[in-house]
Amino acid sequence: MLNSRAGKITSTIATLIVLMAVGSTISSIRAQSSGSIESDRGSYSTFQDALDASQDGDVLTVTSGTHTGNFVIDKSVTVQGVDWPTFDGGGVGNVFTIEAPNVVITGLIIQNSGNKLNSEDAGIEANAPGVVIDGNRIQNTLFGIYLKQAPNGDIRNNVITGMDLEVQRRGDGIRVWYSSDTVIENNDVSLVRDVVLWYSERLTVRNNDIHDGRYGLHFMYDDDALVENNRLTGNSVGAFLMYSRRLQMIGNVVGDNRGPSGYGIGLKDLDDAYVEGNLFADNRVGAYVDNSPRERDSKVEFIDNVFVLNDFGVRLMPSVKRNQYTGNSFVDNQEQVQVAGRGTIEENDWAVDGIGNYWSDYAGFDADNDGVGDVIYKSEKLFENLTDKHPKLRLLTFSPVTQAVDFAAKSFPFVRPEPKLTDPSPLVQPGTVPGLLLDKKVFAWKTLLASLAFVGLAGVVARIGSTKGERNTEQKEAVEPVEPTDPVGGNVIEVIDLSRSFGDVRALQNLTFNLASGEGLALWGNNGAGKTTAIRCILGQVSYEGSVSICGIDVAAKGKLARAKVGLVPQEISFHDDLTVLDTMRLYTKLRKSNHDEGSALLERLSLAPHLSKQVRQLSGGLRQRLALAIALLGDPPILLLDEPTANLDAAARQDFLALLEDLKAEGKALVFASHRPGEVLRLADRVLLLDQGKLVAESEPEDLMTRIGALPKMRIEVGLRNVESAMTALSNDKFETSANRTGVYVTVAPGEKALPIKTLVDAGIPVVDFDLEGTGKGDIDD
Repeated sequence: MLNSRAGKITSTIATLIVLMAVGSTISSIRAQSSGSIESDRGSYSTFQDALDASQDGDVLTVTSGTHTGNFVIDKSVTVQGVDWPTFDGGGVGNVFTIEAPNVVITGLIIQNSGNKLNSEDAGIEANAPGVVIDGNRIQNTLFGIYLKQAPNGDIRNNVITGMDLEVQRRGDGIRVWYSSDTVIENNDVSLVRDVVLWYSERLTVRNNDIHDGRYGLHFMYDDDALVENNRLTGNSVGAFLMYSRRLQMIGNVVGDNRGPSGYGIGLKDLDDAYVEGNLFADNRVGAYVDNSPRERDSKVEFIDNVFVLNDFGVRLMPSVKRNQYTGNSFVDNQEQVQVAGRGTIEENDWAVDGIGNYWSDYAGFDADNDGVGDVIYKSEKLFENLTDKHPKLRLLTFSPVTQAVDFAAKSFPFVRPEPKLTDPSPLVQPGTVPGLLLDKKVFAWKTLLASLAFVGLAGVVARIGSTKGERNTEQKEAVEPVEPTDPVGGNVIEVIDLSRSFGDVRALQNLTFNLASGEGLALWGNNGAGKTTAIRCILGQVSYEGSVSICGIDVAAKGKLARAKVGLVPQEISFHDDLTVLDTMRLYTKLRKSNHDEGSALLERLSLAPHLSKQVRQLSGGLRQRLALAIALLGDPPILLLDEPTANLDAAARQDFLALLEDLKAEGKALVFASHRPGEVLRLADRVLLLDQGKLVAESEPEDLMTRIGALPKMRIEVGLRNVESAMTALSNDKFETSANRTGVYVTVAPGEKALPIKTLVDAGIPVVDFDLEGTGKGDIDD
């Protein structure tokens, strides 16, 4: 991805053509072994000397070398790199400071600025208009690119990675300060504080991937900005948009933003903002709205967005007025809309021109098939009302208390709260989820695979079904429990013609399979193939067509009893981080009605006993995963359901966790898991279901499927630089599929045949220095 992003220099090429057309001089800069710099104009001791000798319009092509210093460009030149020359700031000040207009920098590695926040040390600081920064790799710099009163700039196709510092000590990946008419496009920005855009008008921010920072985007006083088709993921806040007019946010994917505030987007004091066609998934808060709009004759429009699997779909301050919501889909958020404080939000419109929104908890009907429900949607859950006023009660979310409170409110209308909002024209079908269309993009992996985190950890608390009929069934089960029957025909899971539609998207089509005790079943496929949808259907979290039974229990009819037979380990794990490990286990032990001794034994077995007094927030990823597994095993369920079980673990923790799963499988637990790691599939699965666009393409043994789709693990064999060519020849002669990698070779191997390429090399007299085994998926190591 780095090469493809950094290699896009179309705009720079156009600039070069213009410069050549007006008679510019093209100078070639070459680093000599003696340390001198040679160019068509002469010989220089440093690259700065070559810059000083250049003239406006020159194109300096840097073909090699590492250049150390703090470079100042005061002429309107182009600095173009070939084969990635490196410019190193030596840990002091700016690497490049641009003082002339219309400078172009492209194809460079720029690294190691100073690290002082008070001096705002940067990879590139531009103080002049018309600067083009295109296709560079900017790494280990405090601030990546900083435009100071430098309008009409172009920042495109760069890969920007910040310093390995605490978030509060980092600088901004991109900072635009009093620099109107700037375009920021196709950049990958990570491990920085923010991308800051302040006091600038008519900005365009398009197709950027901004992740693993504090605020993905931070707008202040930026009128008439366009924020389009970006991916804002894994930050504390996806975007905070403040004090601006006519800001448009269109077609962005905003997910997994779960810092202290955890807003997908925050809107504060915005006038005439337009938010359309965005996906907000798996954030703490999809959209937070505070005093927007601020002016009496302004409004804020939310149109055709999807809010899915957030803790809160939209959070509104009580003072918010003149927001319009139409065509949006609110799907399986813990709380669809929250009022953040005491007050009402009645002066907002939840339908415009007869078009409301889709609500996954809507229990109405559409008799005339016009797509609009015939019953008004009202948000009037008593438990939500109580938690809005008393946030500490959220600890009980998904516990039986939630169901009891809401059931009491329905049974005794005098305790029913006033509706939080009413939608007079609720839609009966959700809109298209952008994330389902992004199987080739960075975010699709996570937006929906993280979906199981919010429904309660490890299947501890069953979720109420989304339709009225399912809720009635759950209530009936509570008062008339039915003893589970034995598995039918020895199978613990039976799935027949399972189908699920999401709007116009067929997420799952006629899936049929079964699973026996002690058997491992892997779900394999690209993002959006239907793996997570299948898991959610098995759990009865969503409505579906076809039939699913667990240990002979019909999931659609008796969901709670069926789910009691399943332990769930989601990809993204949600705990109450302030509780200790011991208190967390006690809480879930009570919810599962297990005894304390069982919980203690599980903590001991999973090596968590030394960590009982630690708060959950203090645990490593591996220990959190062990705690999730311990809770999933409460009640000794015969089935474990796992969604990307080792996605967030390092290599050592992954191996430990897989060993635990192997032991449980050997004891008779049935495993159903979705994974992108070939090594996991080969290690845990007896069968693999290959899914594509919701259809079952193939069912086979793991080795056969991995061979078929070219996903067999690869060995990297270290042989030394001088022996790579002869090793490639020897292995190719023995019909191995190979490729070179610096001082070693990659060899595709089938399980049980890892010794064969080693033998080939030894027989050929080629020394083997070292080797390891890699999975082909995303370079993950499965040794």
